[in-house]
Formats: sequence, structure tokens, C-alpha cells
Amino acid sequence: MEPKVYHGTLNLALGNKNGMVVITDSRATVINGQGEIIRREDDHQKLFPVTKDVVISIAGYNNASVPEAAREFVAPAAGIIMKYIESLKRYRHTPDYKEVISGLIFLLNFHLTSVTNINDWSNLPVNPGNYLFQMLIIGRQEEQRLISKVTLKSEIRKSLNGISFINSNVYETKQLQVGSKFIFETAGLDYIARDILQHPEKYSSFPVIKSYASKQKNNNAENITLSEMVDIAKTIMKITSDVEQGVGGPHQLAIFDEKGMKKEIGSFRSPSGPTIEFNLFVGFSAFGGTAIASESWAGPAGIVTNVPALFIASTFENSSVNIDRHYFFGSIFKKCKIILKDNVFSFNKYNTVEECELILGKRVNMNAANIRSLISDFKWQKIHKEKQ
Repeated sequence: MEPKVYHGTLNLALGNKNGMVVITDSRATVINGQGEIIRREDDHQKLFPVTKDVVISIAGYNNASVPEAAREFVAPAAGIIMKYIESLKRYRHTPDYKEVISGLIFLLNFHLTSVTNINDWSNLPVNPGNYLFQMLIIGRQEEQRLISKVTLKSEIRKSLNGISFINSNVYETKQLQVGSKFIFETAGLDYIARDILQHPEKYSSFPVIKSYASKQKNNNAENITLSEMVDIAKTIMKITSDVEQGVGGPHQLAIFDEKGMKKEIGSFRSPSGPTIEFNLFVGFSAFGGTAIASESWAGPAGIVTNVPALFIASTFENSSVNIDRHYFFGSIFKKCKIILKDNVFSFNKYNTVEECELILGKRVNMNAANIRSLISDFKWQKIHKEKQ
């Protein structure tokens, strides 16, 4: 993993017969579009109790730089997770451990695919390998106590019509069952943490690590108490922060014992979530007189929707395509009628238009910058403006 993906975040989970502990730092590194560090902030939530039995910690995917025209599609992972938790409360639904994992994998892949492709088709520098995300999921599933690690990764793919796009998917999953033996899992910038836990004798100047080393050597780590695990986790966080500037700020902590989960997370500013709900279509194709993206239209699954859509690397041929409130990046239009009734849309200049007609409604402001670009950036076969 390239360190610049995480800029420091450390997630650490420990467990044995006495319980489980998970800890994160609170520091986030803010970067510009060129990947340069602007500042570091110590007030970012990275540990989220989803239910009374499940907590997750995250590393990676903060506020990405995206074009202003597409800001509403982008939110940091923390904002997406908080919106997910709020939805669960609103619908009074309590998911089990497996449902939390599958639900968050879907949501985060969805949004990560969106932001990487928006950047790519807006001609911003994009290295798909740098769009990585990890989360630890700690909790109970029936009588089992589990620690899982999920890594999402973006890769370049090709659609059926040969257009390249970036797709985020599950790169790796690991699941550990917590029993009597002492186990651990890490995420983010974790090389120091793993070295301490695997070779504690190298860090004997720290009393709690020296004690841990002794118990490991004597095969007695299963008797490490919960309070000792908390001390080990905090010491590892301190050692890491002394070496890596990207790790720091207040600890966020969750502790599982036989009575349930206790959390020490503190108060953090509420992360921004997605400002709109939208459908994502990557490599979508429509041919032969289909009406696409009208004010109320049937999506690929036949579901009628009026939710805005983000089309990436898609192909439209001999179709009527309404672009109001919708967004198109890197798509191909052949012999289509492109219909616009208002000024709210995003039609990226890296779309391809061949033998298409542009139909502008009465409300369209011909002097608006996005309308002038729409007209000048493409070779339209015909442009028709409805009369007032």
C-alpha cells in the first residue's frame, strides 16, 4: 500500500478470551489535487458504533479533490457511514454483523467508483492504485466474536463497448474469530504496530510492551486483561505517532466485554455526507429509440425513478436523452436527440457526440457559461431552441 493513500491513519484491534479492543487516531491529512499536503487536522471521527454489537474503524478515502460541477456526488467515507447509520435509525432497523459489512462495502464501492471516474473524466491526474480504503469491523454475530478487515481498491476496467473506466471493488477480506488466544488486526499505516505486536522484545523500554513480550514468550497472552489490551493499544498509538506525523490527535476507543460494548470516542464535528441521492451507471448501453433520463424514467432494472443519474463510460445510440439534472462523463452519443429543458446538468467535454441533435427548452439561458460550452465543445448536427 502506498503510504500517501492513508497519510497516517492507524486502526488497531486486539482480542482474546477476556474481550476485544479497537482504537484509532483522530488525525486527517488534507491534500490538494496534486497530492501535496496542505494541513493536518486532529478532529476527524474514524470509529463508528453502528449497533450496540458492531463497531467499524476506517482508514483512507477522505475529502477528494473533484470538479466544482460534481461536488454533490462526493463525500468522505465518514460522511457516507454516518448517513448509513442515520438511515438505520430512521427506519428502526438493526442489521447483524454480516449485513453491516455487505451494506458498507456496497455504499463505499459505489461512491469510490463515482469520485475516481469523475476525476478521471475531468482530466484531473488519477492513479487508480492510490484510491484504496480499509475498514475493520469488530463485533458479535450470534455467539461469535469477530474481527474482520476489508480492503477496497480501484482498478481500470473496460466496458463491453470498449470504453475504459475505473471500478472500485473488494480487493481483500479477512475474518478472525476471537477465542481464547490473543489475536490482532490492523489497518492503515500499520507497519510499526505490526512490528511491535510481532516482535515486542524490540520495544522493551515500554513497560506495557515488555510485559506483553514476556507473556507472549511464555505462551500466556491469552491471559492479557482488557485493561492491559487498552494500555498496549494506546502505547502502540503513541509510538507510531512519535515516528509518523500523519498519526495523532485524541484516541477513539471501543471495548467489548461480557456485558457489551463501551466506547470512548469523544465529540467530533459532523462529517459531510452526500448532498444528493443518485443512481450510478458505469458502462451502461442504450440503443434504438429508448427514452433515457427523462423526468421520470425507467432505469436498467425497469425501476421508474426521478433520482439524478451519473453516467460514466456509457453508450447511447438512436435514443432520446434528457440531460436535465443528470451527469455524463466519458460517454458516447450516436444519432441521438439530446434534450435540455433547464440549466442544471453536467455534460463533460470528454463525452463524444456523433450525428446528434441538441434540443434546448424555453427556460434554457443561452448566455450561461455551461450552455455556451455545451454548444461549442461538440459538433452538433443540428441545434434547435424552443421559442418563448
